[in-house]
Parts: sequence; structure tokens; C-alpha cells
Amino acid sequence: MQIKVDIRELYPDYKGENPIIEINSSQWEAIMEVAHIHRKNEKKHEMRRIRTEEMYGYTENLHDKNKKDFSTNENPTEETVFLKLEKEKLLPLLEKLTPIQKRRLCQYYINDLTFRDIARLENVNEKSVRESINSAMKKLRKLL
Repeated sequence: MQIKVDIRELYPDYKGENPIIEINSSQWEAIMEVAHIHRKNEKKHEMRRIRTEEMYGYTENLHDKNKKDFSTNENPTEETVFLKLEKEKLLPLLEKLTPIQKRRLCQYYINDLTFRDIARLENVNEKSVRESINSAMKKLRKLL
């Protein structure tokens, strides 16, 4: 079954000649799944930005002129010193993890990938990724 789609609904900035395309239902479902993942990822990044700003008083977006930019702060505050010490304490502990745990932990917390995304990348079961990350976090908590 063919579905007619107006590309301008998905991409308001579309400037092409013919905004109407015909696709089959499986293609439409794939597009909607990607759009859902994109919206979910955007929400996750927005929540991360909010948490970072609330916890540490700065934003990762250095283009925002109203927020503190600690990268150019010549007089480090207690917060920046604390963050640096926290980082210095965590880095050696990461070396105590298995290479798989370390890689998955970084993908999850630094690259903001979901368990499902990591599982797809590594071609493994989502449950094994979740258990690996949870196990790594337990190990880190014990070491702290």
C-alpha cells in the first residue's frame, strides 16, 4: 500500500520542487521510528542540559552568553575544583573495569547512547548491555 507524504510536514525548511512523495507502509513505519528515536534523543539531551545546569550552575553550550564558561575562568571556584577532583578520582577507577564495561559505560554516560543503541552497535542482547553497565556501576560504587 502506497502512502503519500508531504515532506514539508516532516521538514518545514524543505525547498525542493516536489514536496509530495509516495512510499510504502514499511518505509513510513521506519521513518516514524527514526523520528521517535530522534525526539527521544532530543528530550534526553534537554534533560541532561537541565540537570547539568541545576547541579553545577553551568551549561555545556558555550554559545550561551548568559551562562558561566568555566573553560576560561582564571580563578577556579569551589565547584570547578570539586569537578576536577571528582574526575581525577574516577579516571583511575575506570581502569579497574573490564574493557567491555568501560566501553559500554562510556557509550552510555558520555555518548548518551541507550542500552538498545549500544546493543545494536555491538550486535548483542540489550539485557547483557544493561547488566554489564549495572555491574560496572556497582563495582565503581564499591571502589569509591
